[in-house]
Amino acid sequence: MIAQHFFFSSTTVDFRWIRENVLACAAASLLLLAACGDADSNTSPNSSDSGADSTWTGGGSDTNPNLDLTENGDTTSPDDTATGKDLDTHDDTDVHTDGYATLVFVVDDSRNQTFGDGDIKWTGSFSWDEATNTISYSSSWLPTDGPFPPLYDDGPISGGGHEAEGAVAGDHLFSTEVRYLADQDRIIEFGALNEFDNWIWVGPNGTVEIPKGSTERYELPWLTLPKHGPVDIKVVLDVAHLHSDFAGAAPAKIFVKGTMNMWAPVQILDDGSGGDDTAGDGLYTYVHLNKLGPHDGGLNPGDEAQFVFVIGYGEGGADEGIEYKVNGDAVPDGVKGWTDVSEPGQWTEVPVYLAQDSKGKALNTAIRVPTKVEPPDPECETDADCGEKVCDDGICVEPKVELDPPVIFELVPQQGSTLGGTTVVINGENFADGATVELDGLSATNVVWLDSATLSATTPPHPAGKVTVVVRNPDGKEGSFPLGYTYAENVAPPVLSAILPTSGTVSGGTVVTVYGTGFQPGAVVTFGGNAAKTEFVFADQLTVTSPKADMLGTVNIVVKNPDGQSDTLEGAFTYTPDVVEWANLFSPIEPVVIVLGAETPILMAEVYKGGTTDFPGQGPNLLCEVGFGPDGSNPEVDLSGWKWVAATYNGDNGNNDVYGATLAPETAGKFDWAARFSVSDGASWVYADLDGTVLAYSPAMTGSLEVKELPTTPTVYSMTPAGGPVVGGTTVTVTGALLESAVGVEIDGKLVPATVTSSSVTFKTPKHDVGSVQVEVVFPDNSKLTVVSPFRYGYILSPVMDGVVSNADWPSDYIVAITDTVTNWGEGKNELVGNYLAFDSQNLYIALEGNLEPNNALVVYVDVDFGAGTGPKDMKALSDNNGTLDDAVSGIAVVSVDGFGAEFAAGSVGPTSFKAQSPLGDSVAAGWRKLNPADNFAWLDGNFLWNMDQLEMSIPLITLLGGPIPTQGAKIAIGIRIGNQYGEVYSNQGLPDAVSGDKNEILTDVLLLDIFPY
Repeated sequence: MIAQHFFFSSTTVDFRWIRENVLACAAASLLLLAACGDADSNTSPNSSDSGADSTWTGGGSDTNPNLDLTENGDTTSPDDTATGKDLDTHDDTDVHTDGYATLVFVVDDSRNQTFGDGDIKWTGSFSWDEATNTISYSSSWLPTDGPFPPLYDDGPISGGGHEAEGAVAGDHLFSTEVRYLADQDRIIEFGALNEFDNWIWVGPNGTVEIPKGSTERYELPWLTLPKHGPVDIKVVLDVAHLHSDFAGAAPAKIFVKGTMNMWAPVQILDDGSGGDDTAGDGLYTYVHLNKLGPHDGGLNPGDEAQFVFVIGYGEGGADEGIEYKVNGDAVPDGVKGWTDVSEPGQWTEVPVYLAQDSKGKALNTAIRVPTKVEPPDPECETDADCGEKVCDDGICVEPKVELDPPVIFELVPQQGSTLGGTTVVINGENFADGATVELDGLSATNVVWLDSATLSATTPPHPAGKVTVVVRNPDGKEGSFPLGYTYAENVAPPVLSAILPTSGTVSGGTVVTVYGTGFQPGAVVTFGGNAAKTEFVFADQLTVTSPKADMLGTVNIVVKNPDGQSDTLEGAFTYTPDVVEWANLFSPIEPVVIVLGAETPILMAEVYKGGTTDFPGQGPNLLCEVGFGPDGSNPEVDLSGWKWVAATYNGDNGNNDVYGATLAPETAGKFDWAARFSVSDGASWVYADLDGTVLAYSPAMTGSLEVKELPTTPTVYSMTPAGGPVVGGTTVTVTGALLESAVGVEIDGKLVPATVTSSSVTFKTPKHDVGSVQVEVVFPDNSKLTVVSPFRYGYILSPVMDGVVSNADWPSDYIVAITDTVTNWGEGKNELVGNYLAFDSQNLYIALEGNLEPNNALVVYVDVDFGAGTGPKDMKALSDNNGTLDDAVSGIAVVSVDGFGAEFAAGSVGPTSFKAQSPLGDSVAAGWRKLNPADNFAWLDGNFLWNMDQLEMSIPLITLLGGPIPTQGAKIAIGIRIGNQYGEVYSNQGLPDAVSGDKNEILTDVLLLDIFPY
C-alpha cells in the first residue's frame, strides 16, 4: 500500500508544519490545507547568485542595529554623520491604534553615492501591496517573487517623498517604511537587491522577530555599503586544469560573479585584452577594475572577495550555464588570484581558498586582499646580510636543502646486450636533477632525470657479466647497486606470434593481449608507430591499450625490448571507425499506426558516447537517422527496402543525447522502424532498437509501424507518447484519419483543447493523479472515438542531483509519504519528515527531508520486483559487515509486507555523501549496495547526497533492472529507516510511517512506485 498522495499550491513545502497541522483539519486530504493555515517556511533567496555572501565589511553592530563599523573598526551612529538621517522619532513603546506594526529599513550609500531613487529594493520573506503600503508574509522571496518595496532618498511622506518622518532628502540614506499585520508569531528574513535584481546585502540575512498582535515600530538593522577602495583584483580560470567533473568538453563561454560586483555575471575572455595576458592560452581572466558596474569599486586591504565561475557550453548567457561547483560547493581546481595592493598594476599572487557563504550551506571560491605586503628581498653581499636566508648572486634566498646520498632499489630491465644500447629505468630515492650513471665505471648515455625517485639511461658496451651500477648527484654524493645489472651475449630478441583482439576503433582504448617470446620488462609496443600503454605480464605475454590512430586500416605491431631488439607483426591490427557506446529507441514505445499520406509522430532515439553526449547541449560529430523497412528485417545485415531520413537533436536525457524525425511511408503495410548513429561521418553505423543493453540489433526488439489505407469514417489508430508525469504538460498526439472536425479530447469527463489535422489530434495533458486514463476524441455532435491504449500518469521527473530538495526540482505532487509520528531520537537530530519518489527513462530518484547524527544510519531498502519476494525481508539474513554502511544495512530490520524482498539498499552512516562516478572506494560510509551475495555486497555507482536536512538519491534503472524498463513496467517497493550504525535498534519513525517491534525494527508498510516506458 502506498501512502496517500497530497497536492500543495505553495512554492515550497514545510513537512513539519504539515505533520503538526494536518491532523487538525477535518478533511483527510491535504487539498484542504489552505483552511488550516499557511506553511511557515523561512526560505531565503534560492538563486544561482549564491545569495547573501559576505563581502568585506559588516552591515550593523550586533548590539545596536543603528551602529555602523567604520573603516578602522570604530562604531559611529548614523545620526552623527554630516548627512545623518534621524528616523527614530518614535518611542520604542509607541503603539499604533490601527492594529499594524511598522517596519523601517535603511540602506546607507553615503560612502560611495552611486544609487538613485528606486534603485534598491527591500526584499524578504514577504510581499508588498503598493496601494496600502502593507507587507504580508510569504515563504518564497526570489528576485522574481514579491513585489518588494523600493527605497528612496527623497524625504518624508509629509514633504512629498516616500520616507519616514525625520528623513532628509539627498543624504544618500535610502529608506522605506511599511505596515505589517502581525496575525501570528513570525520571524521575517530580509535583504536587499539592486535595480538589476542582484543581491547586495552584506553578511547573513537580516531577521526580525514579530510576535502576534504587535503594533510596535521596528527599526531594522541598516545595510551600510562599504566604501570603495583603491585595490584591484585579478582571478583566472585555467580550462586545462578544470575539475574532472568538468573536463572533456571545451566551454563556449565563461562568466564570473561575486561579492566584488554584487553577483552580476560578467563574461571573461581569453583574447589577450582587458587584462588577459595571452590570447588562446586557455587562461580566462577577470580584472575587476576593468569590468566595473554602476555601483562597483575597488577593494581595501583586508577585504575578502567571494566568487563563482559559470561555464557555458552553448550560445546562451550565464543563466543557461553551469556553476563551477561540485556537490554544491565551488572548486579551486584551475583557479588563481592576484591583487595589486603593493602598487597599482603590479600583481602579487594570493591564495585561493574556499569560504562559506552567508547561509552556511555552501562554499565559494575566495581571495583576500593582504593587509601587509612583504617587502622584496634586500640586496646583500654576504650571508650575514640575509638573516636566516643566504646570499646568492646579490639576492637573499632560502638555503638549499642538502640531499641525502642517492639510493638505488632496482633496474628495469636487469639484463641487456654486451653491445650496450639498452634503455634502463633506475628506481630509487634522493636522485637530483643532473645526476650521472655509471656501469662498472663506464658512463651511461642519455641520462634523464624524471623525478627524485626515477632516472632513465642507455647502457654502454661491456663484456658479459654482472656489474655494479652507480648514481652520482651533482653535489658528489653517490649510491651504488653492487652487481645490479647483467651484460649477456646473444640475448634472445623478442618474437611476436599473435595478438587478441585484432581490431579496435580509431579512438583507441582497446585492451590487446600480445603473445610471443623473449619479452623483457620495459618493453614498448607500438601500433603503426604510435606507442601503446604497455604492461609486462610474462616473458611470453604483454597487455597493452591501443593508442588513438590517425586513420582507418591495418597497422604493424612492433615490440621493442629495452636492449633495442625488436620484432614486427605486419598488418596485425585493424583500426575500425569509431562508434557510439550505447543507443536505444526512446519514444514511442507502443506501435505507431498512421493513415497513408500522413506523417508519423516524432520518432525518437537516444545515444551515449563518453566525452561527447555527457555535457549539456548537442554533442559534436554525431549523426542520427531514423528509418523504416520491411517487417522483421535487419538493416545491420541487409539494408534492402530500408529508407532513412536525417534526425535532428531533440534535447538531453541525463547523459544521453536525444534525436528525432518523422516518417511518411508512401505505401500501406506493416514495417519496422529504427534509428542509427554514427560518429565517423557515416562510415560506420550503430543501429538502435528497444533493447539498449547490447549494441547488436534485434528485429524482435525494434519499433513497429503500420500504415493503413484511408478509411471512409473518422478513425483513431494510436497515441504517443503512452505516458507522462502527474504534473501534466505532456504533448500527446493521437493519430488517425478524417479527424479534422474533432473539437478536442476528453479525459475523466473533461474536455481538453487540442490542435487538429485530418490525421492527428495533439493536446497537452492536464494534471492528474497516478494511474491510467482513457482518452477519447470528441466531435461536434458529441460522438467520441476511444483510443485503444490508455494514457498512463506516473511520478516521472528528472531532478538535478545536488542534494537540494527545492520546489523547482521536486514539485509537491511527488510527495508520497509524510510522518505523523514525532521522533523519539531527537527532533531535528535523527528524524524522518517526508519524502518524494520519481523516475525517468534512465534513473530512479528518491528525495527526503530529515536529519541524521554522525553515529546513526539511514538505510533505504529497495525491492525492484515487488510481489516476487526474491530478496530478504528480514535483514538478519544479511551478513556483510566489511564496510561502515554494509554493517548498518545488515541489521535486524524487518519489512513484514507480503511480497517484499529487498535486492538493493542505499544509505549512509551520518550525513555522509557519495557522488555518482566517484571512485567506489569512497562509498564506504554512503552509497548504494546490491544485497547479493548476502555476505559480500556489491558497491554500486549512484548518488547519495546530503545537504543539511535534505537528501537526494539516484541510481540508473539499468543497474536495478538489468536492462531498460520492461514493456509491461515494474513495481518498486521502498522502506526507509533510521537506526544506530550497527542496525541493532531503530527510531520510532519510518517512511512510510508504520513501525512496530520491541526495538522498532519492523516496518509494516512500504512505499510503492510503478515505473513504465513512456
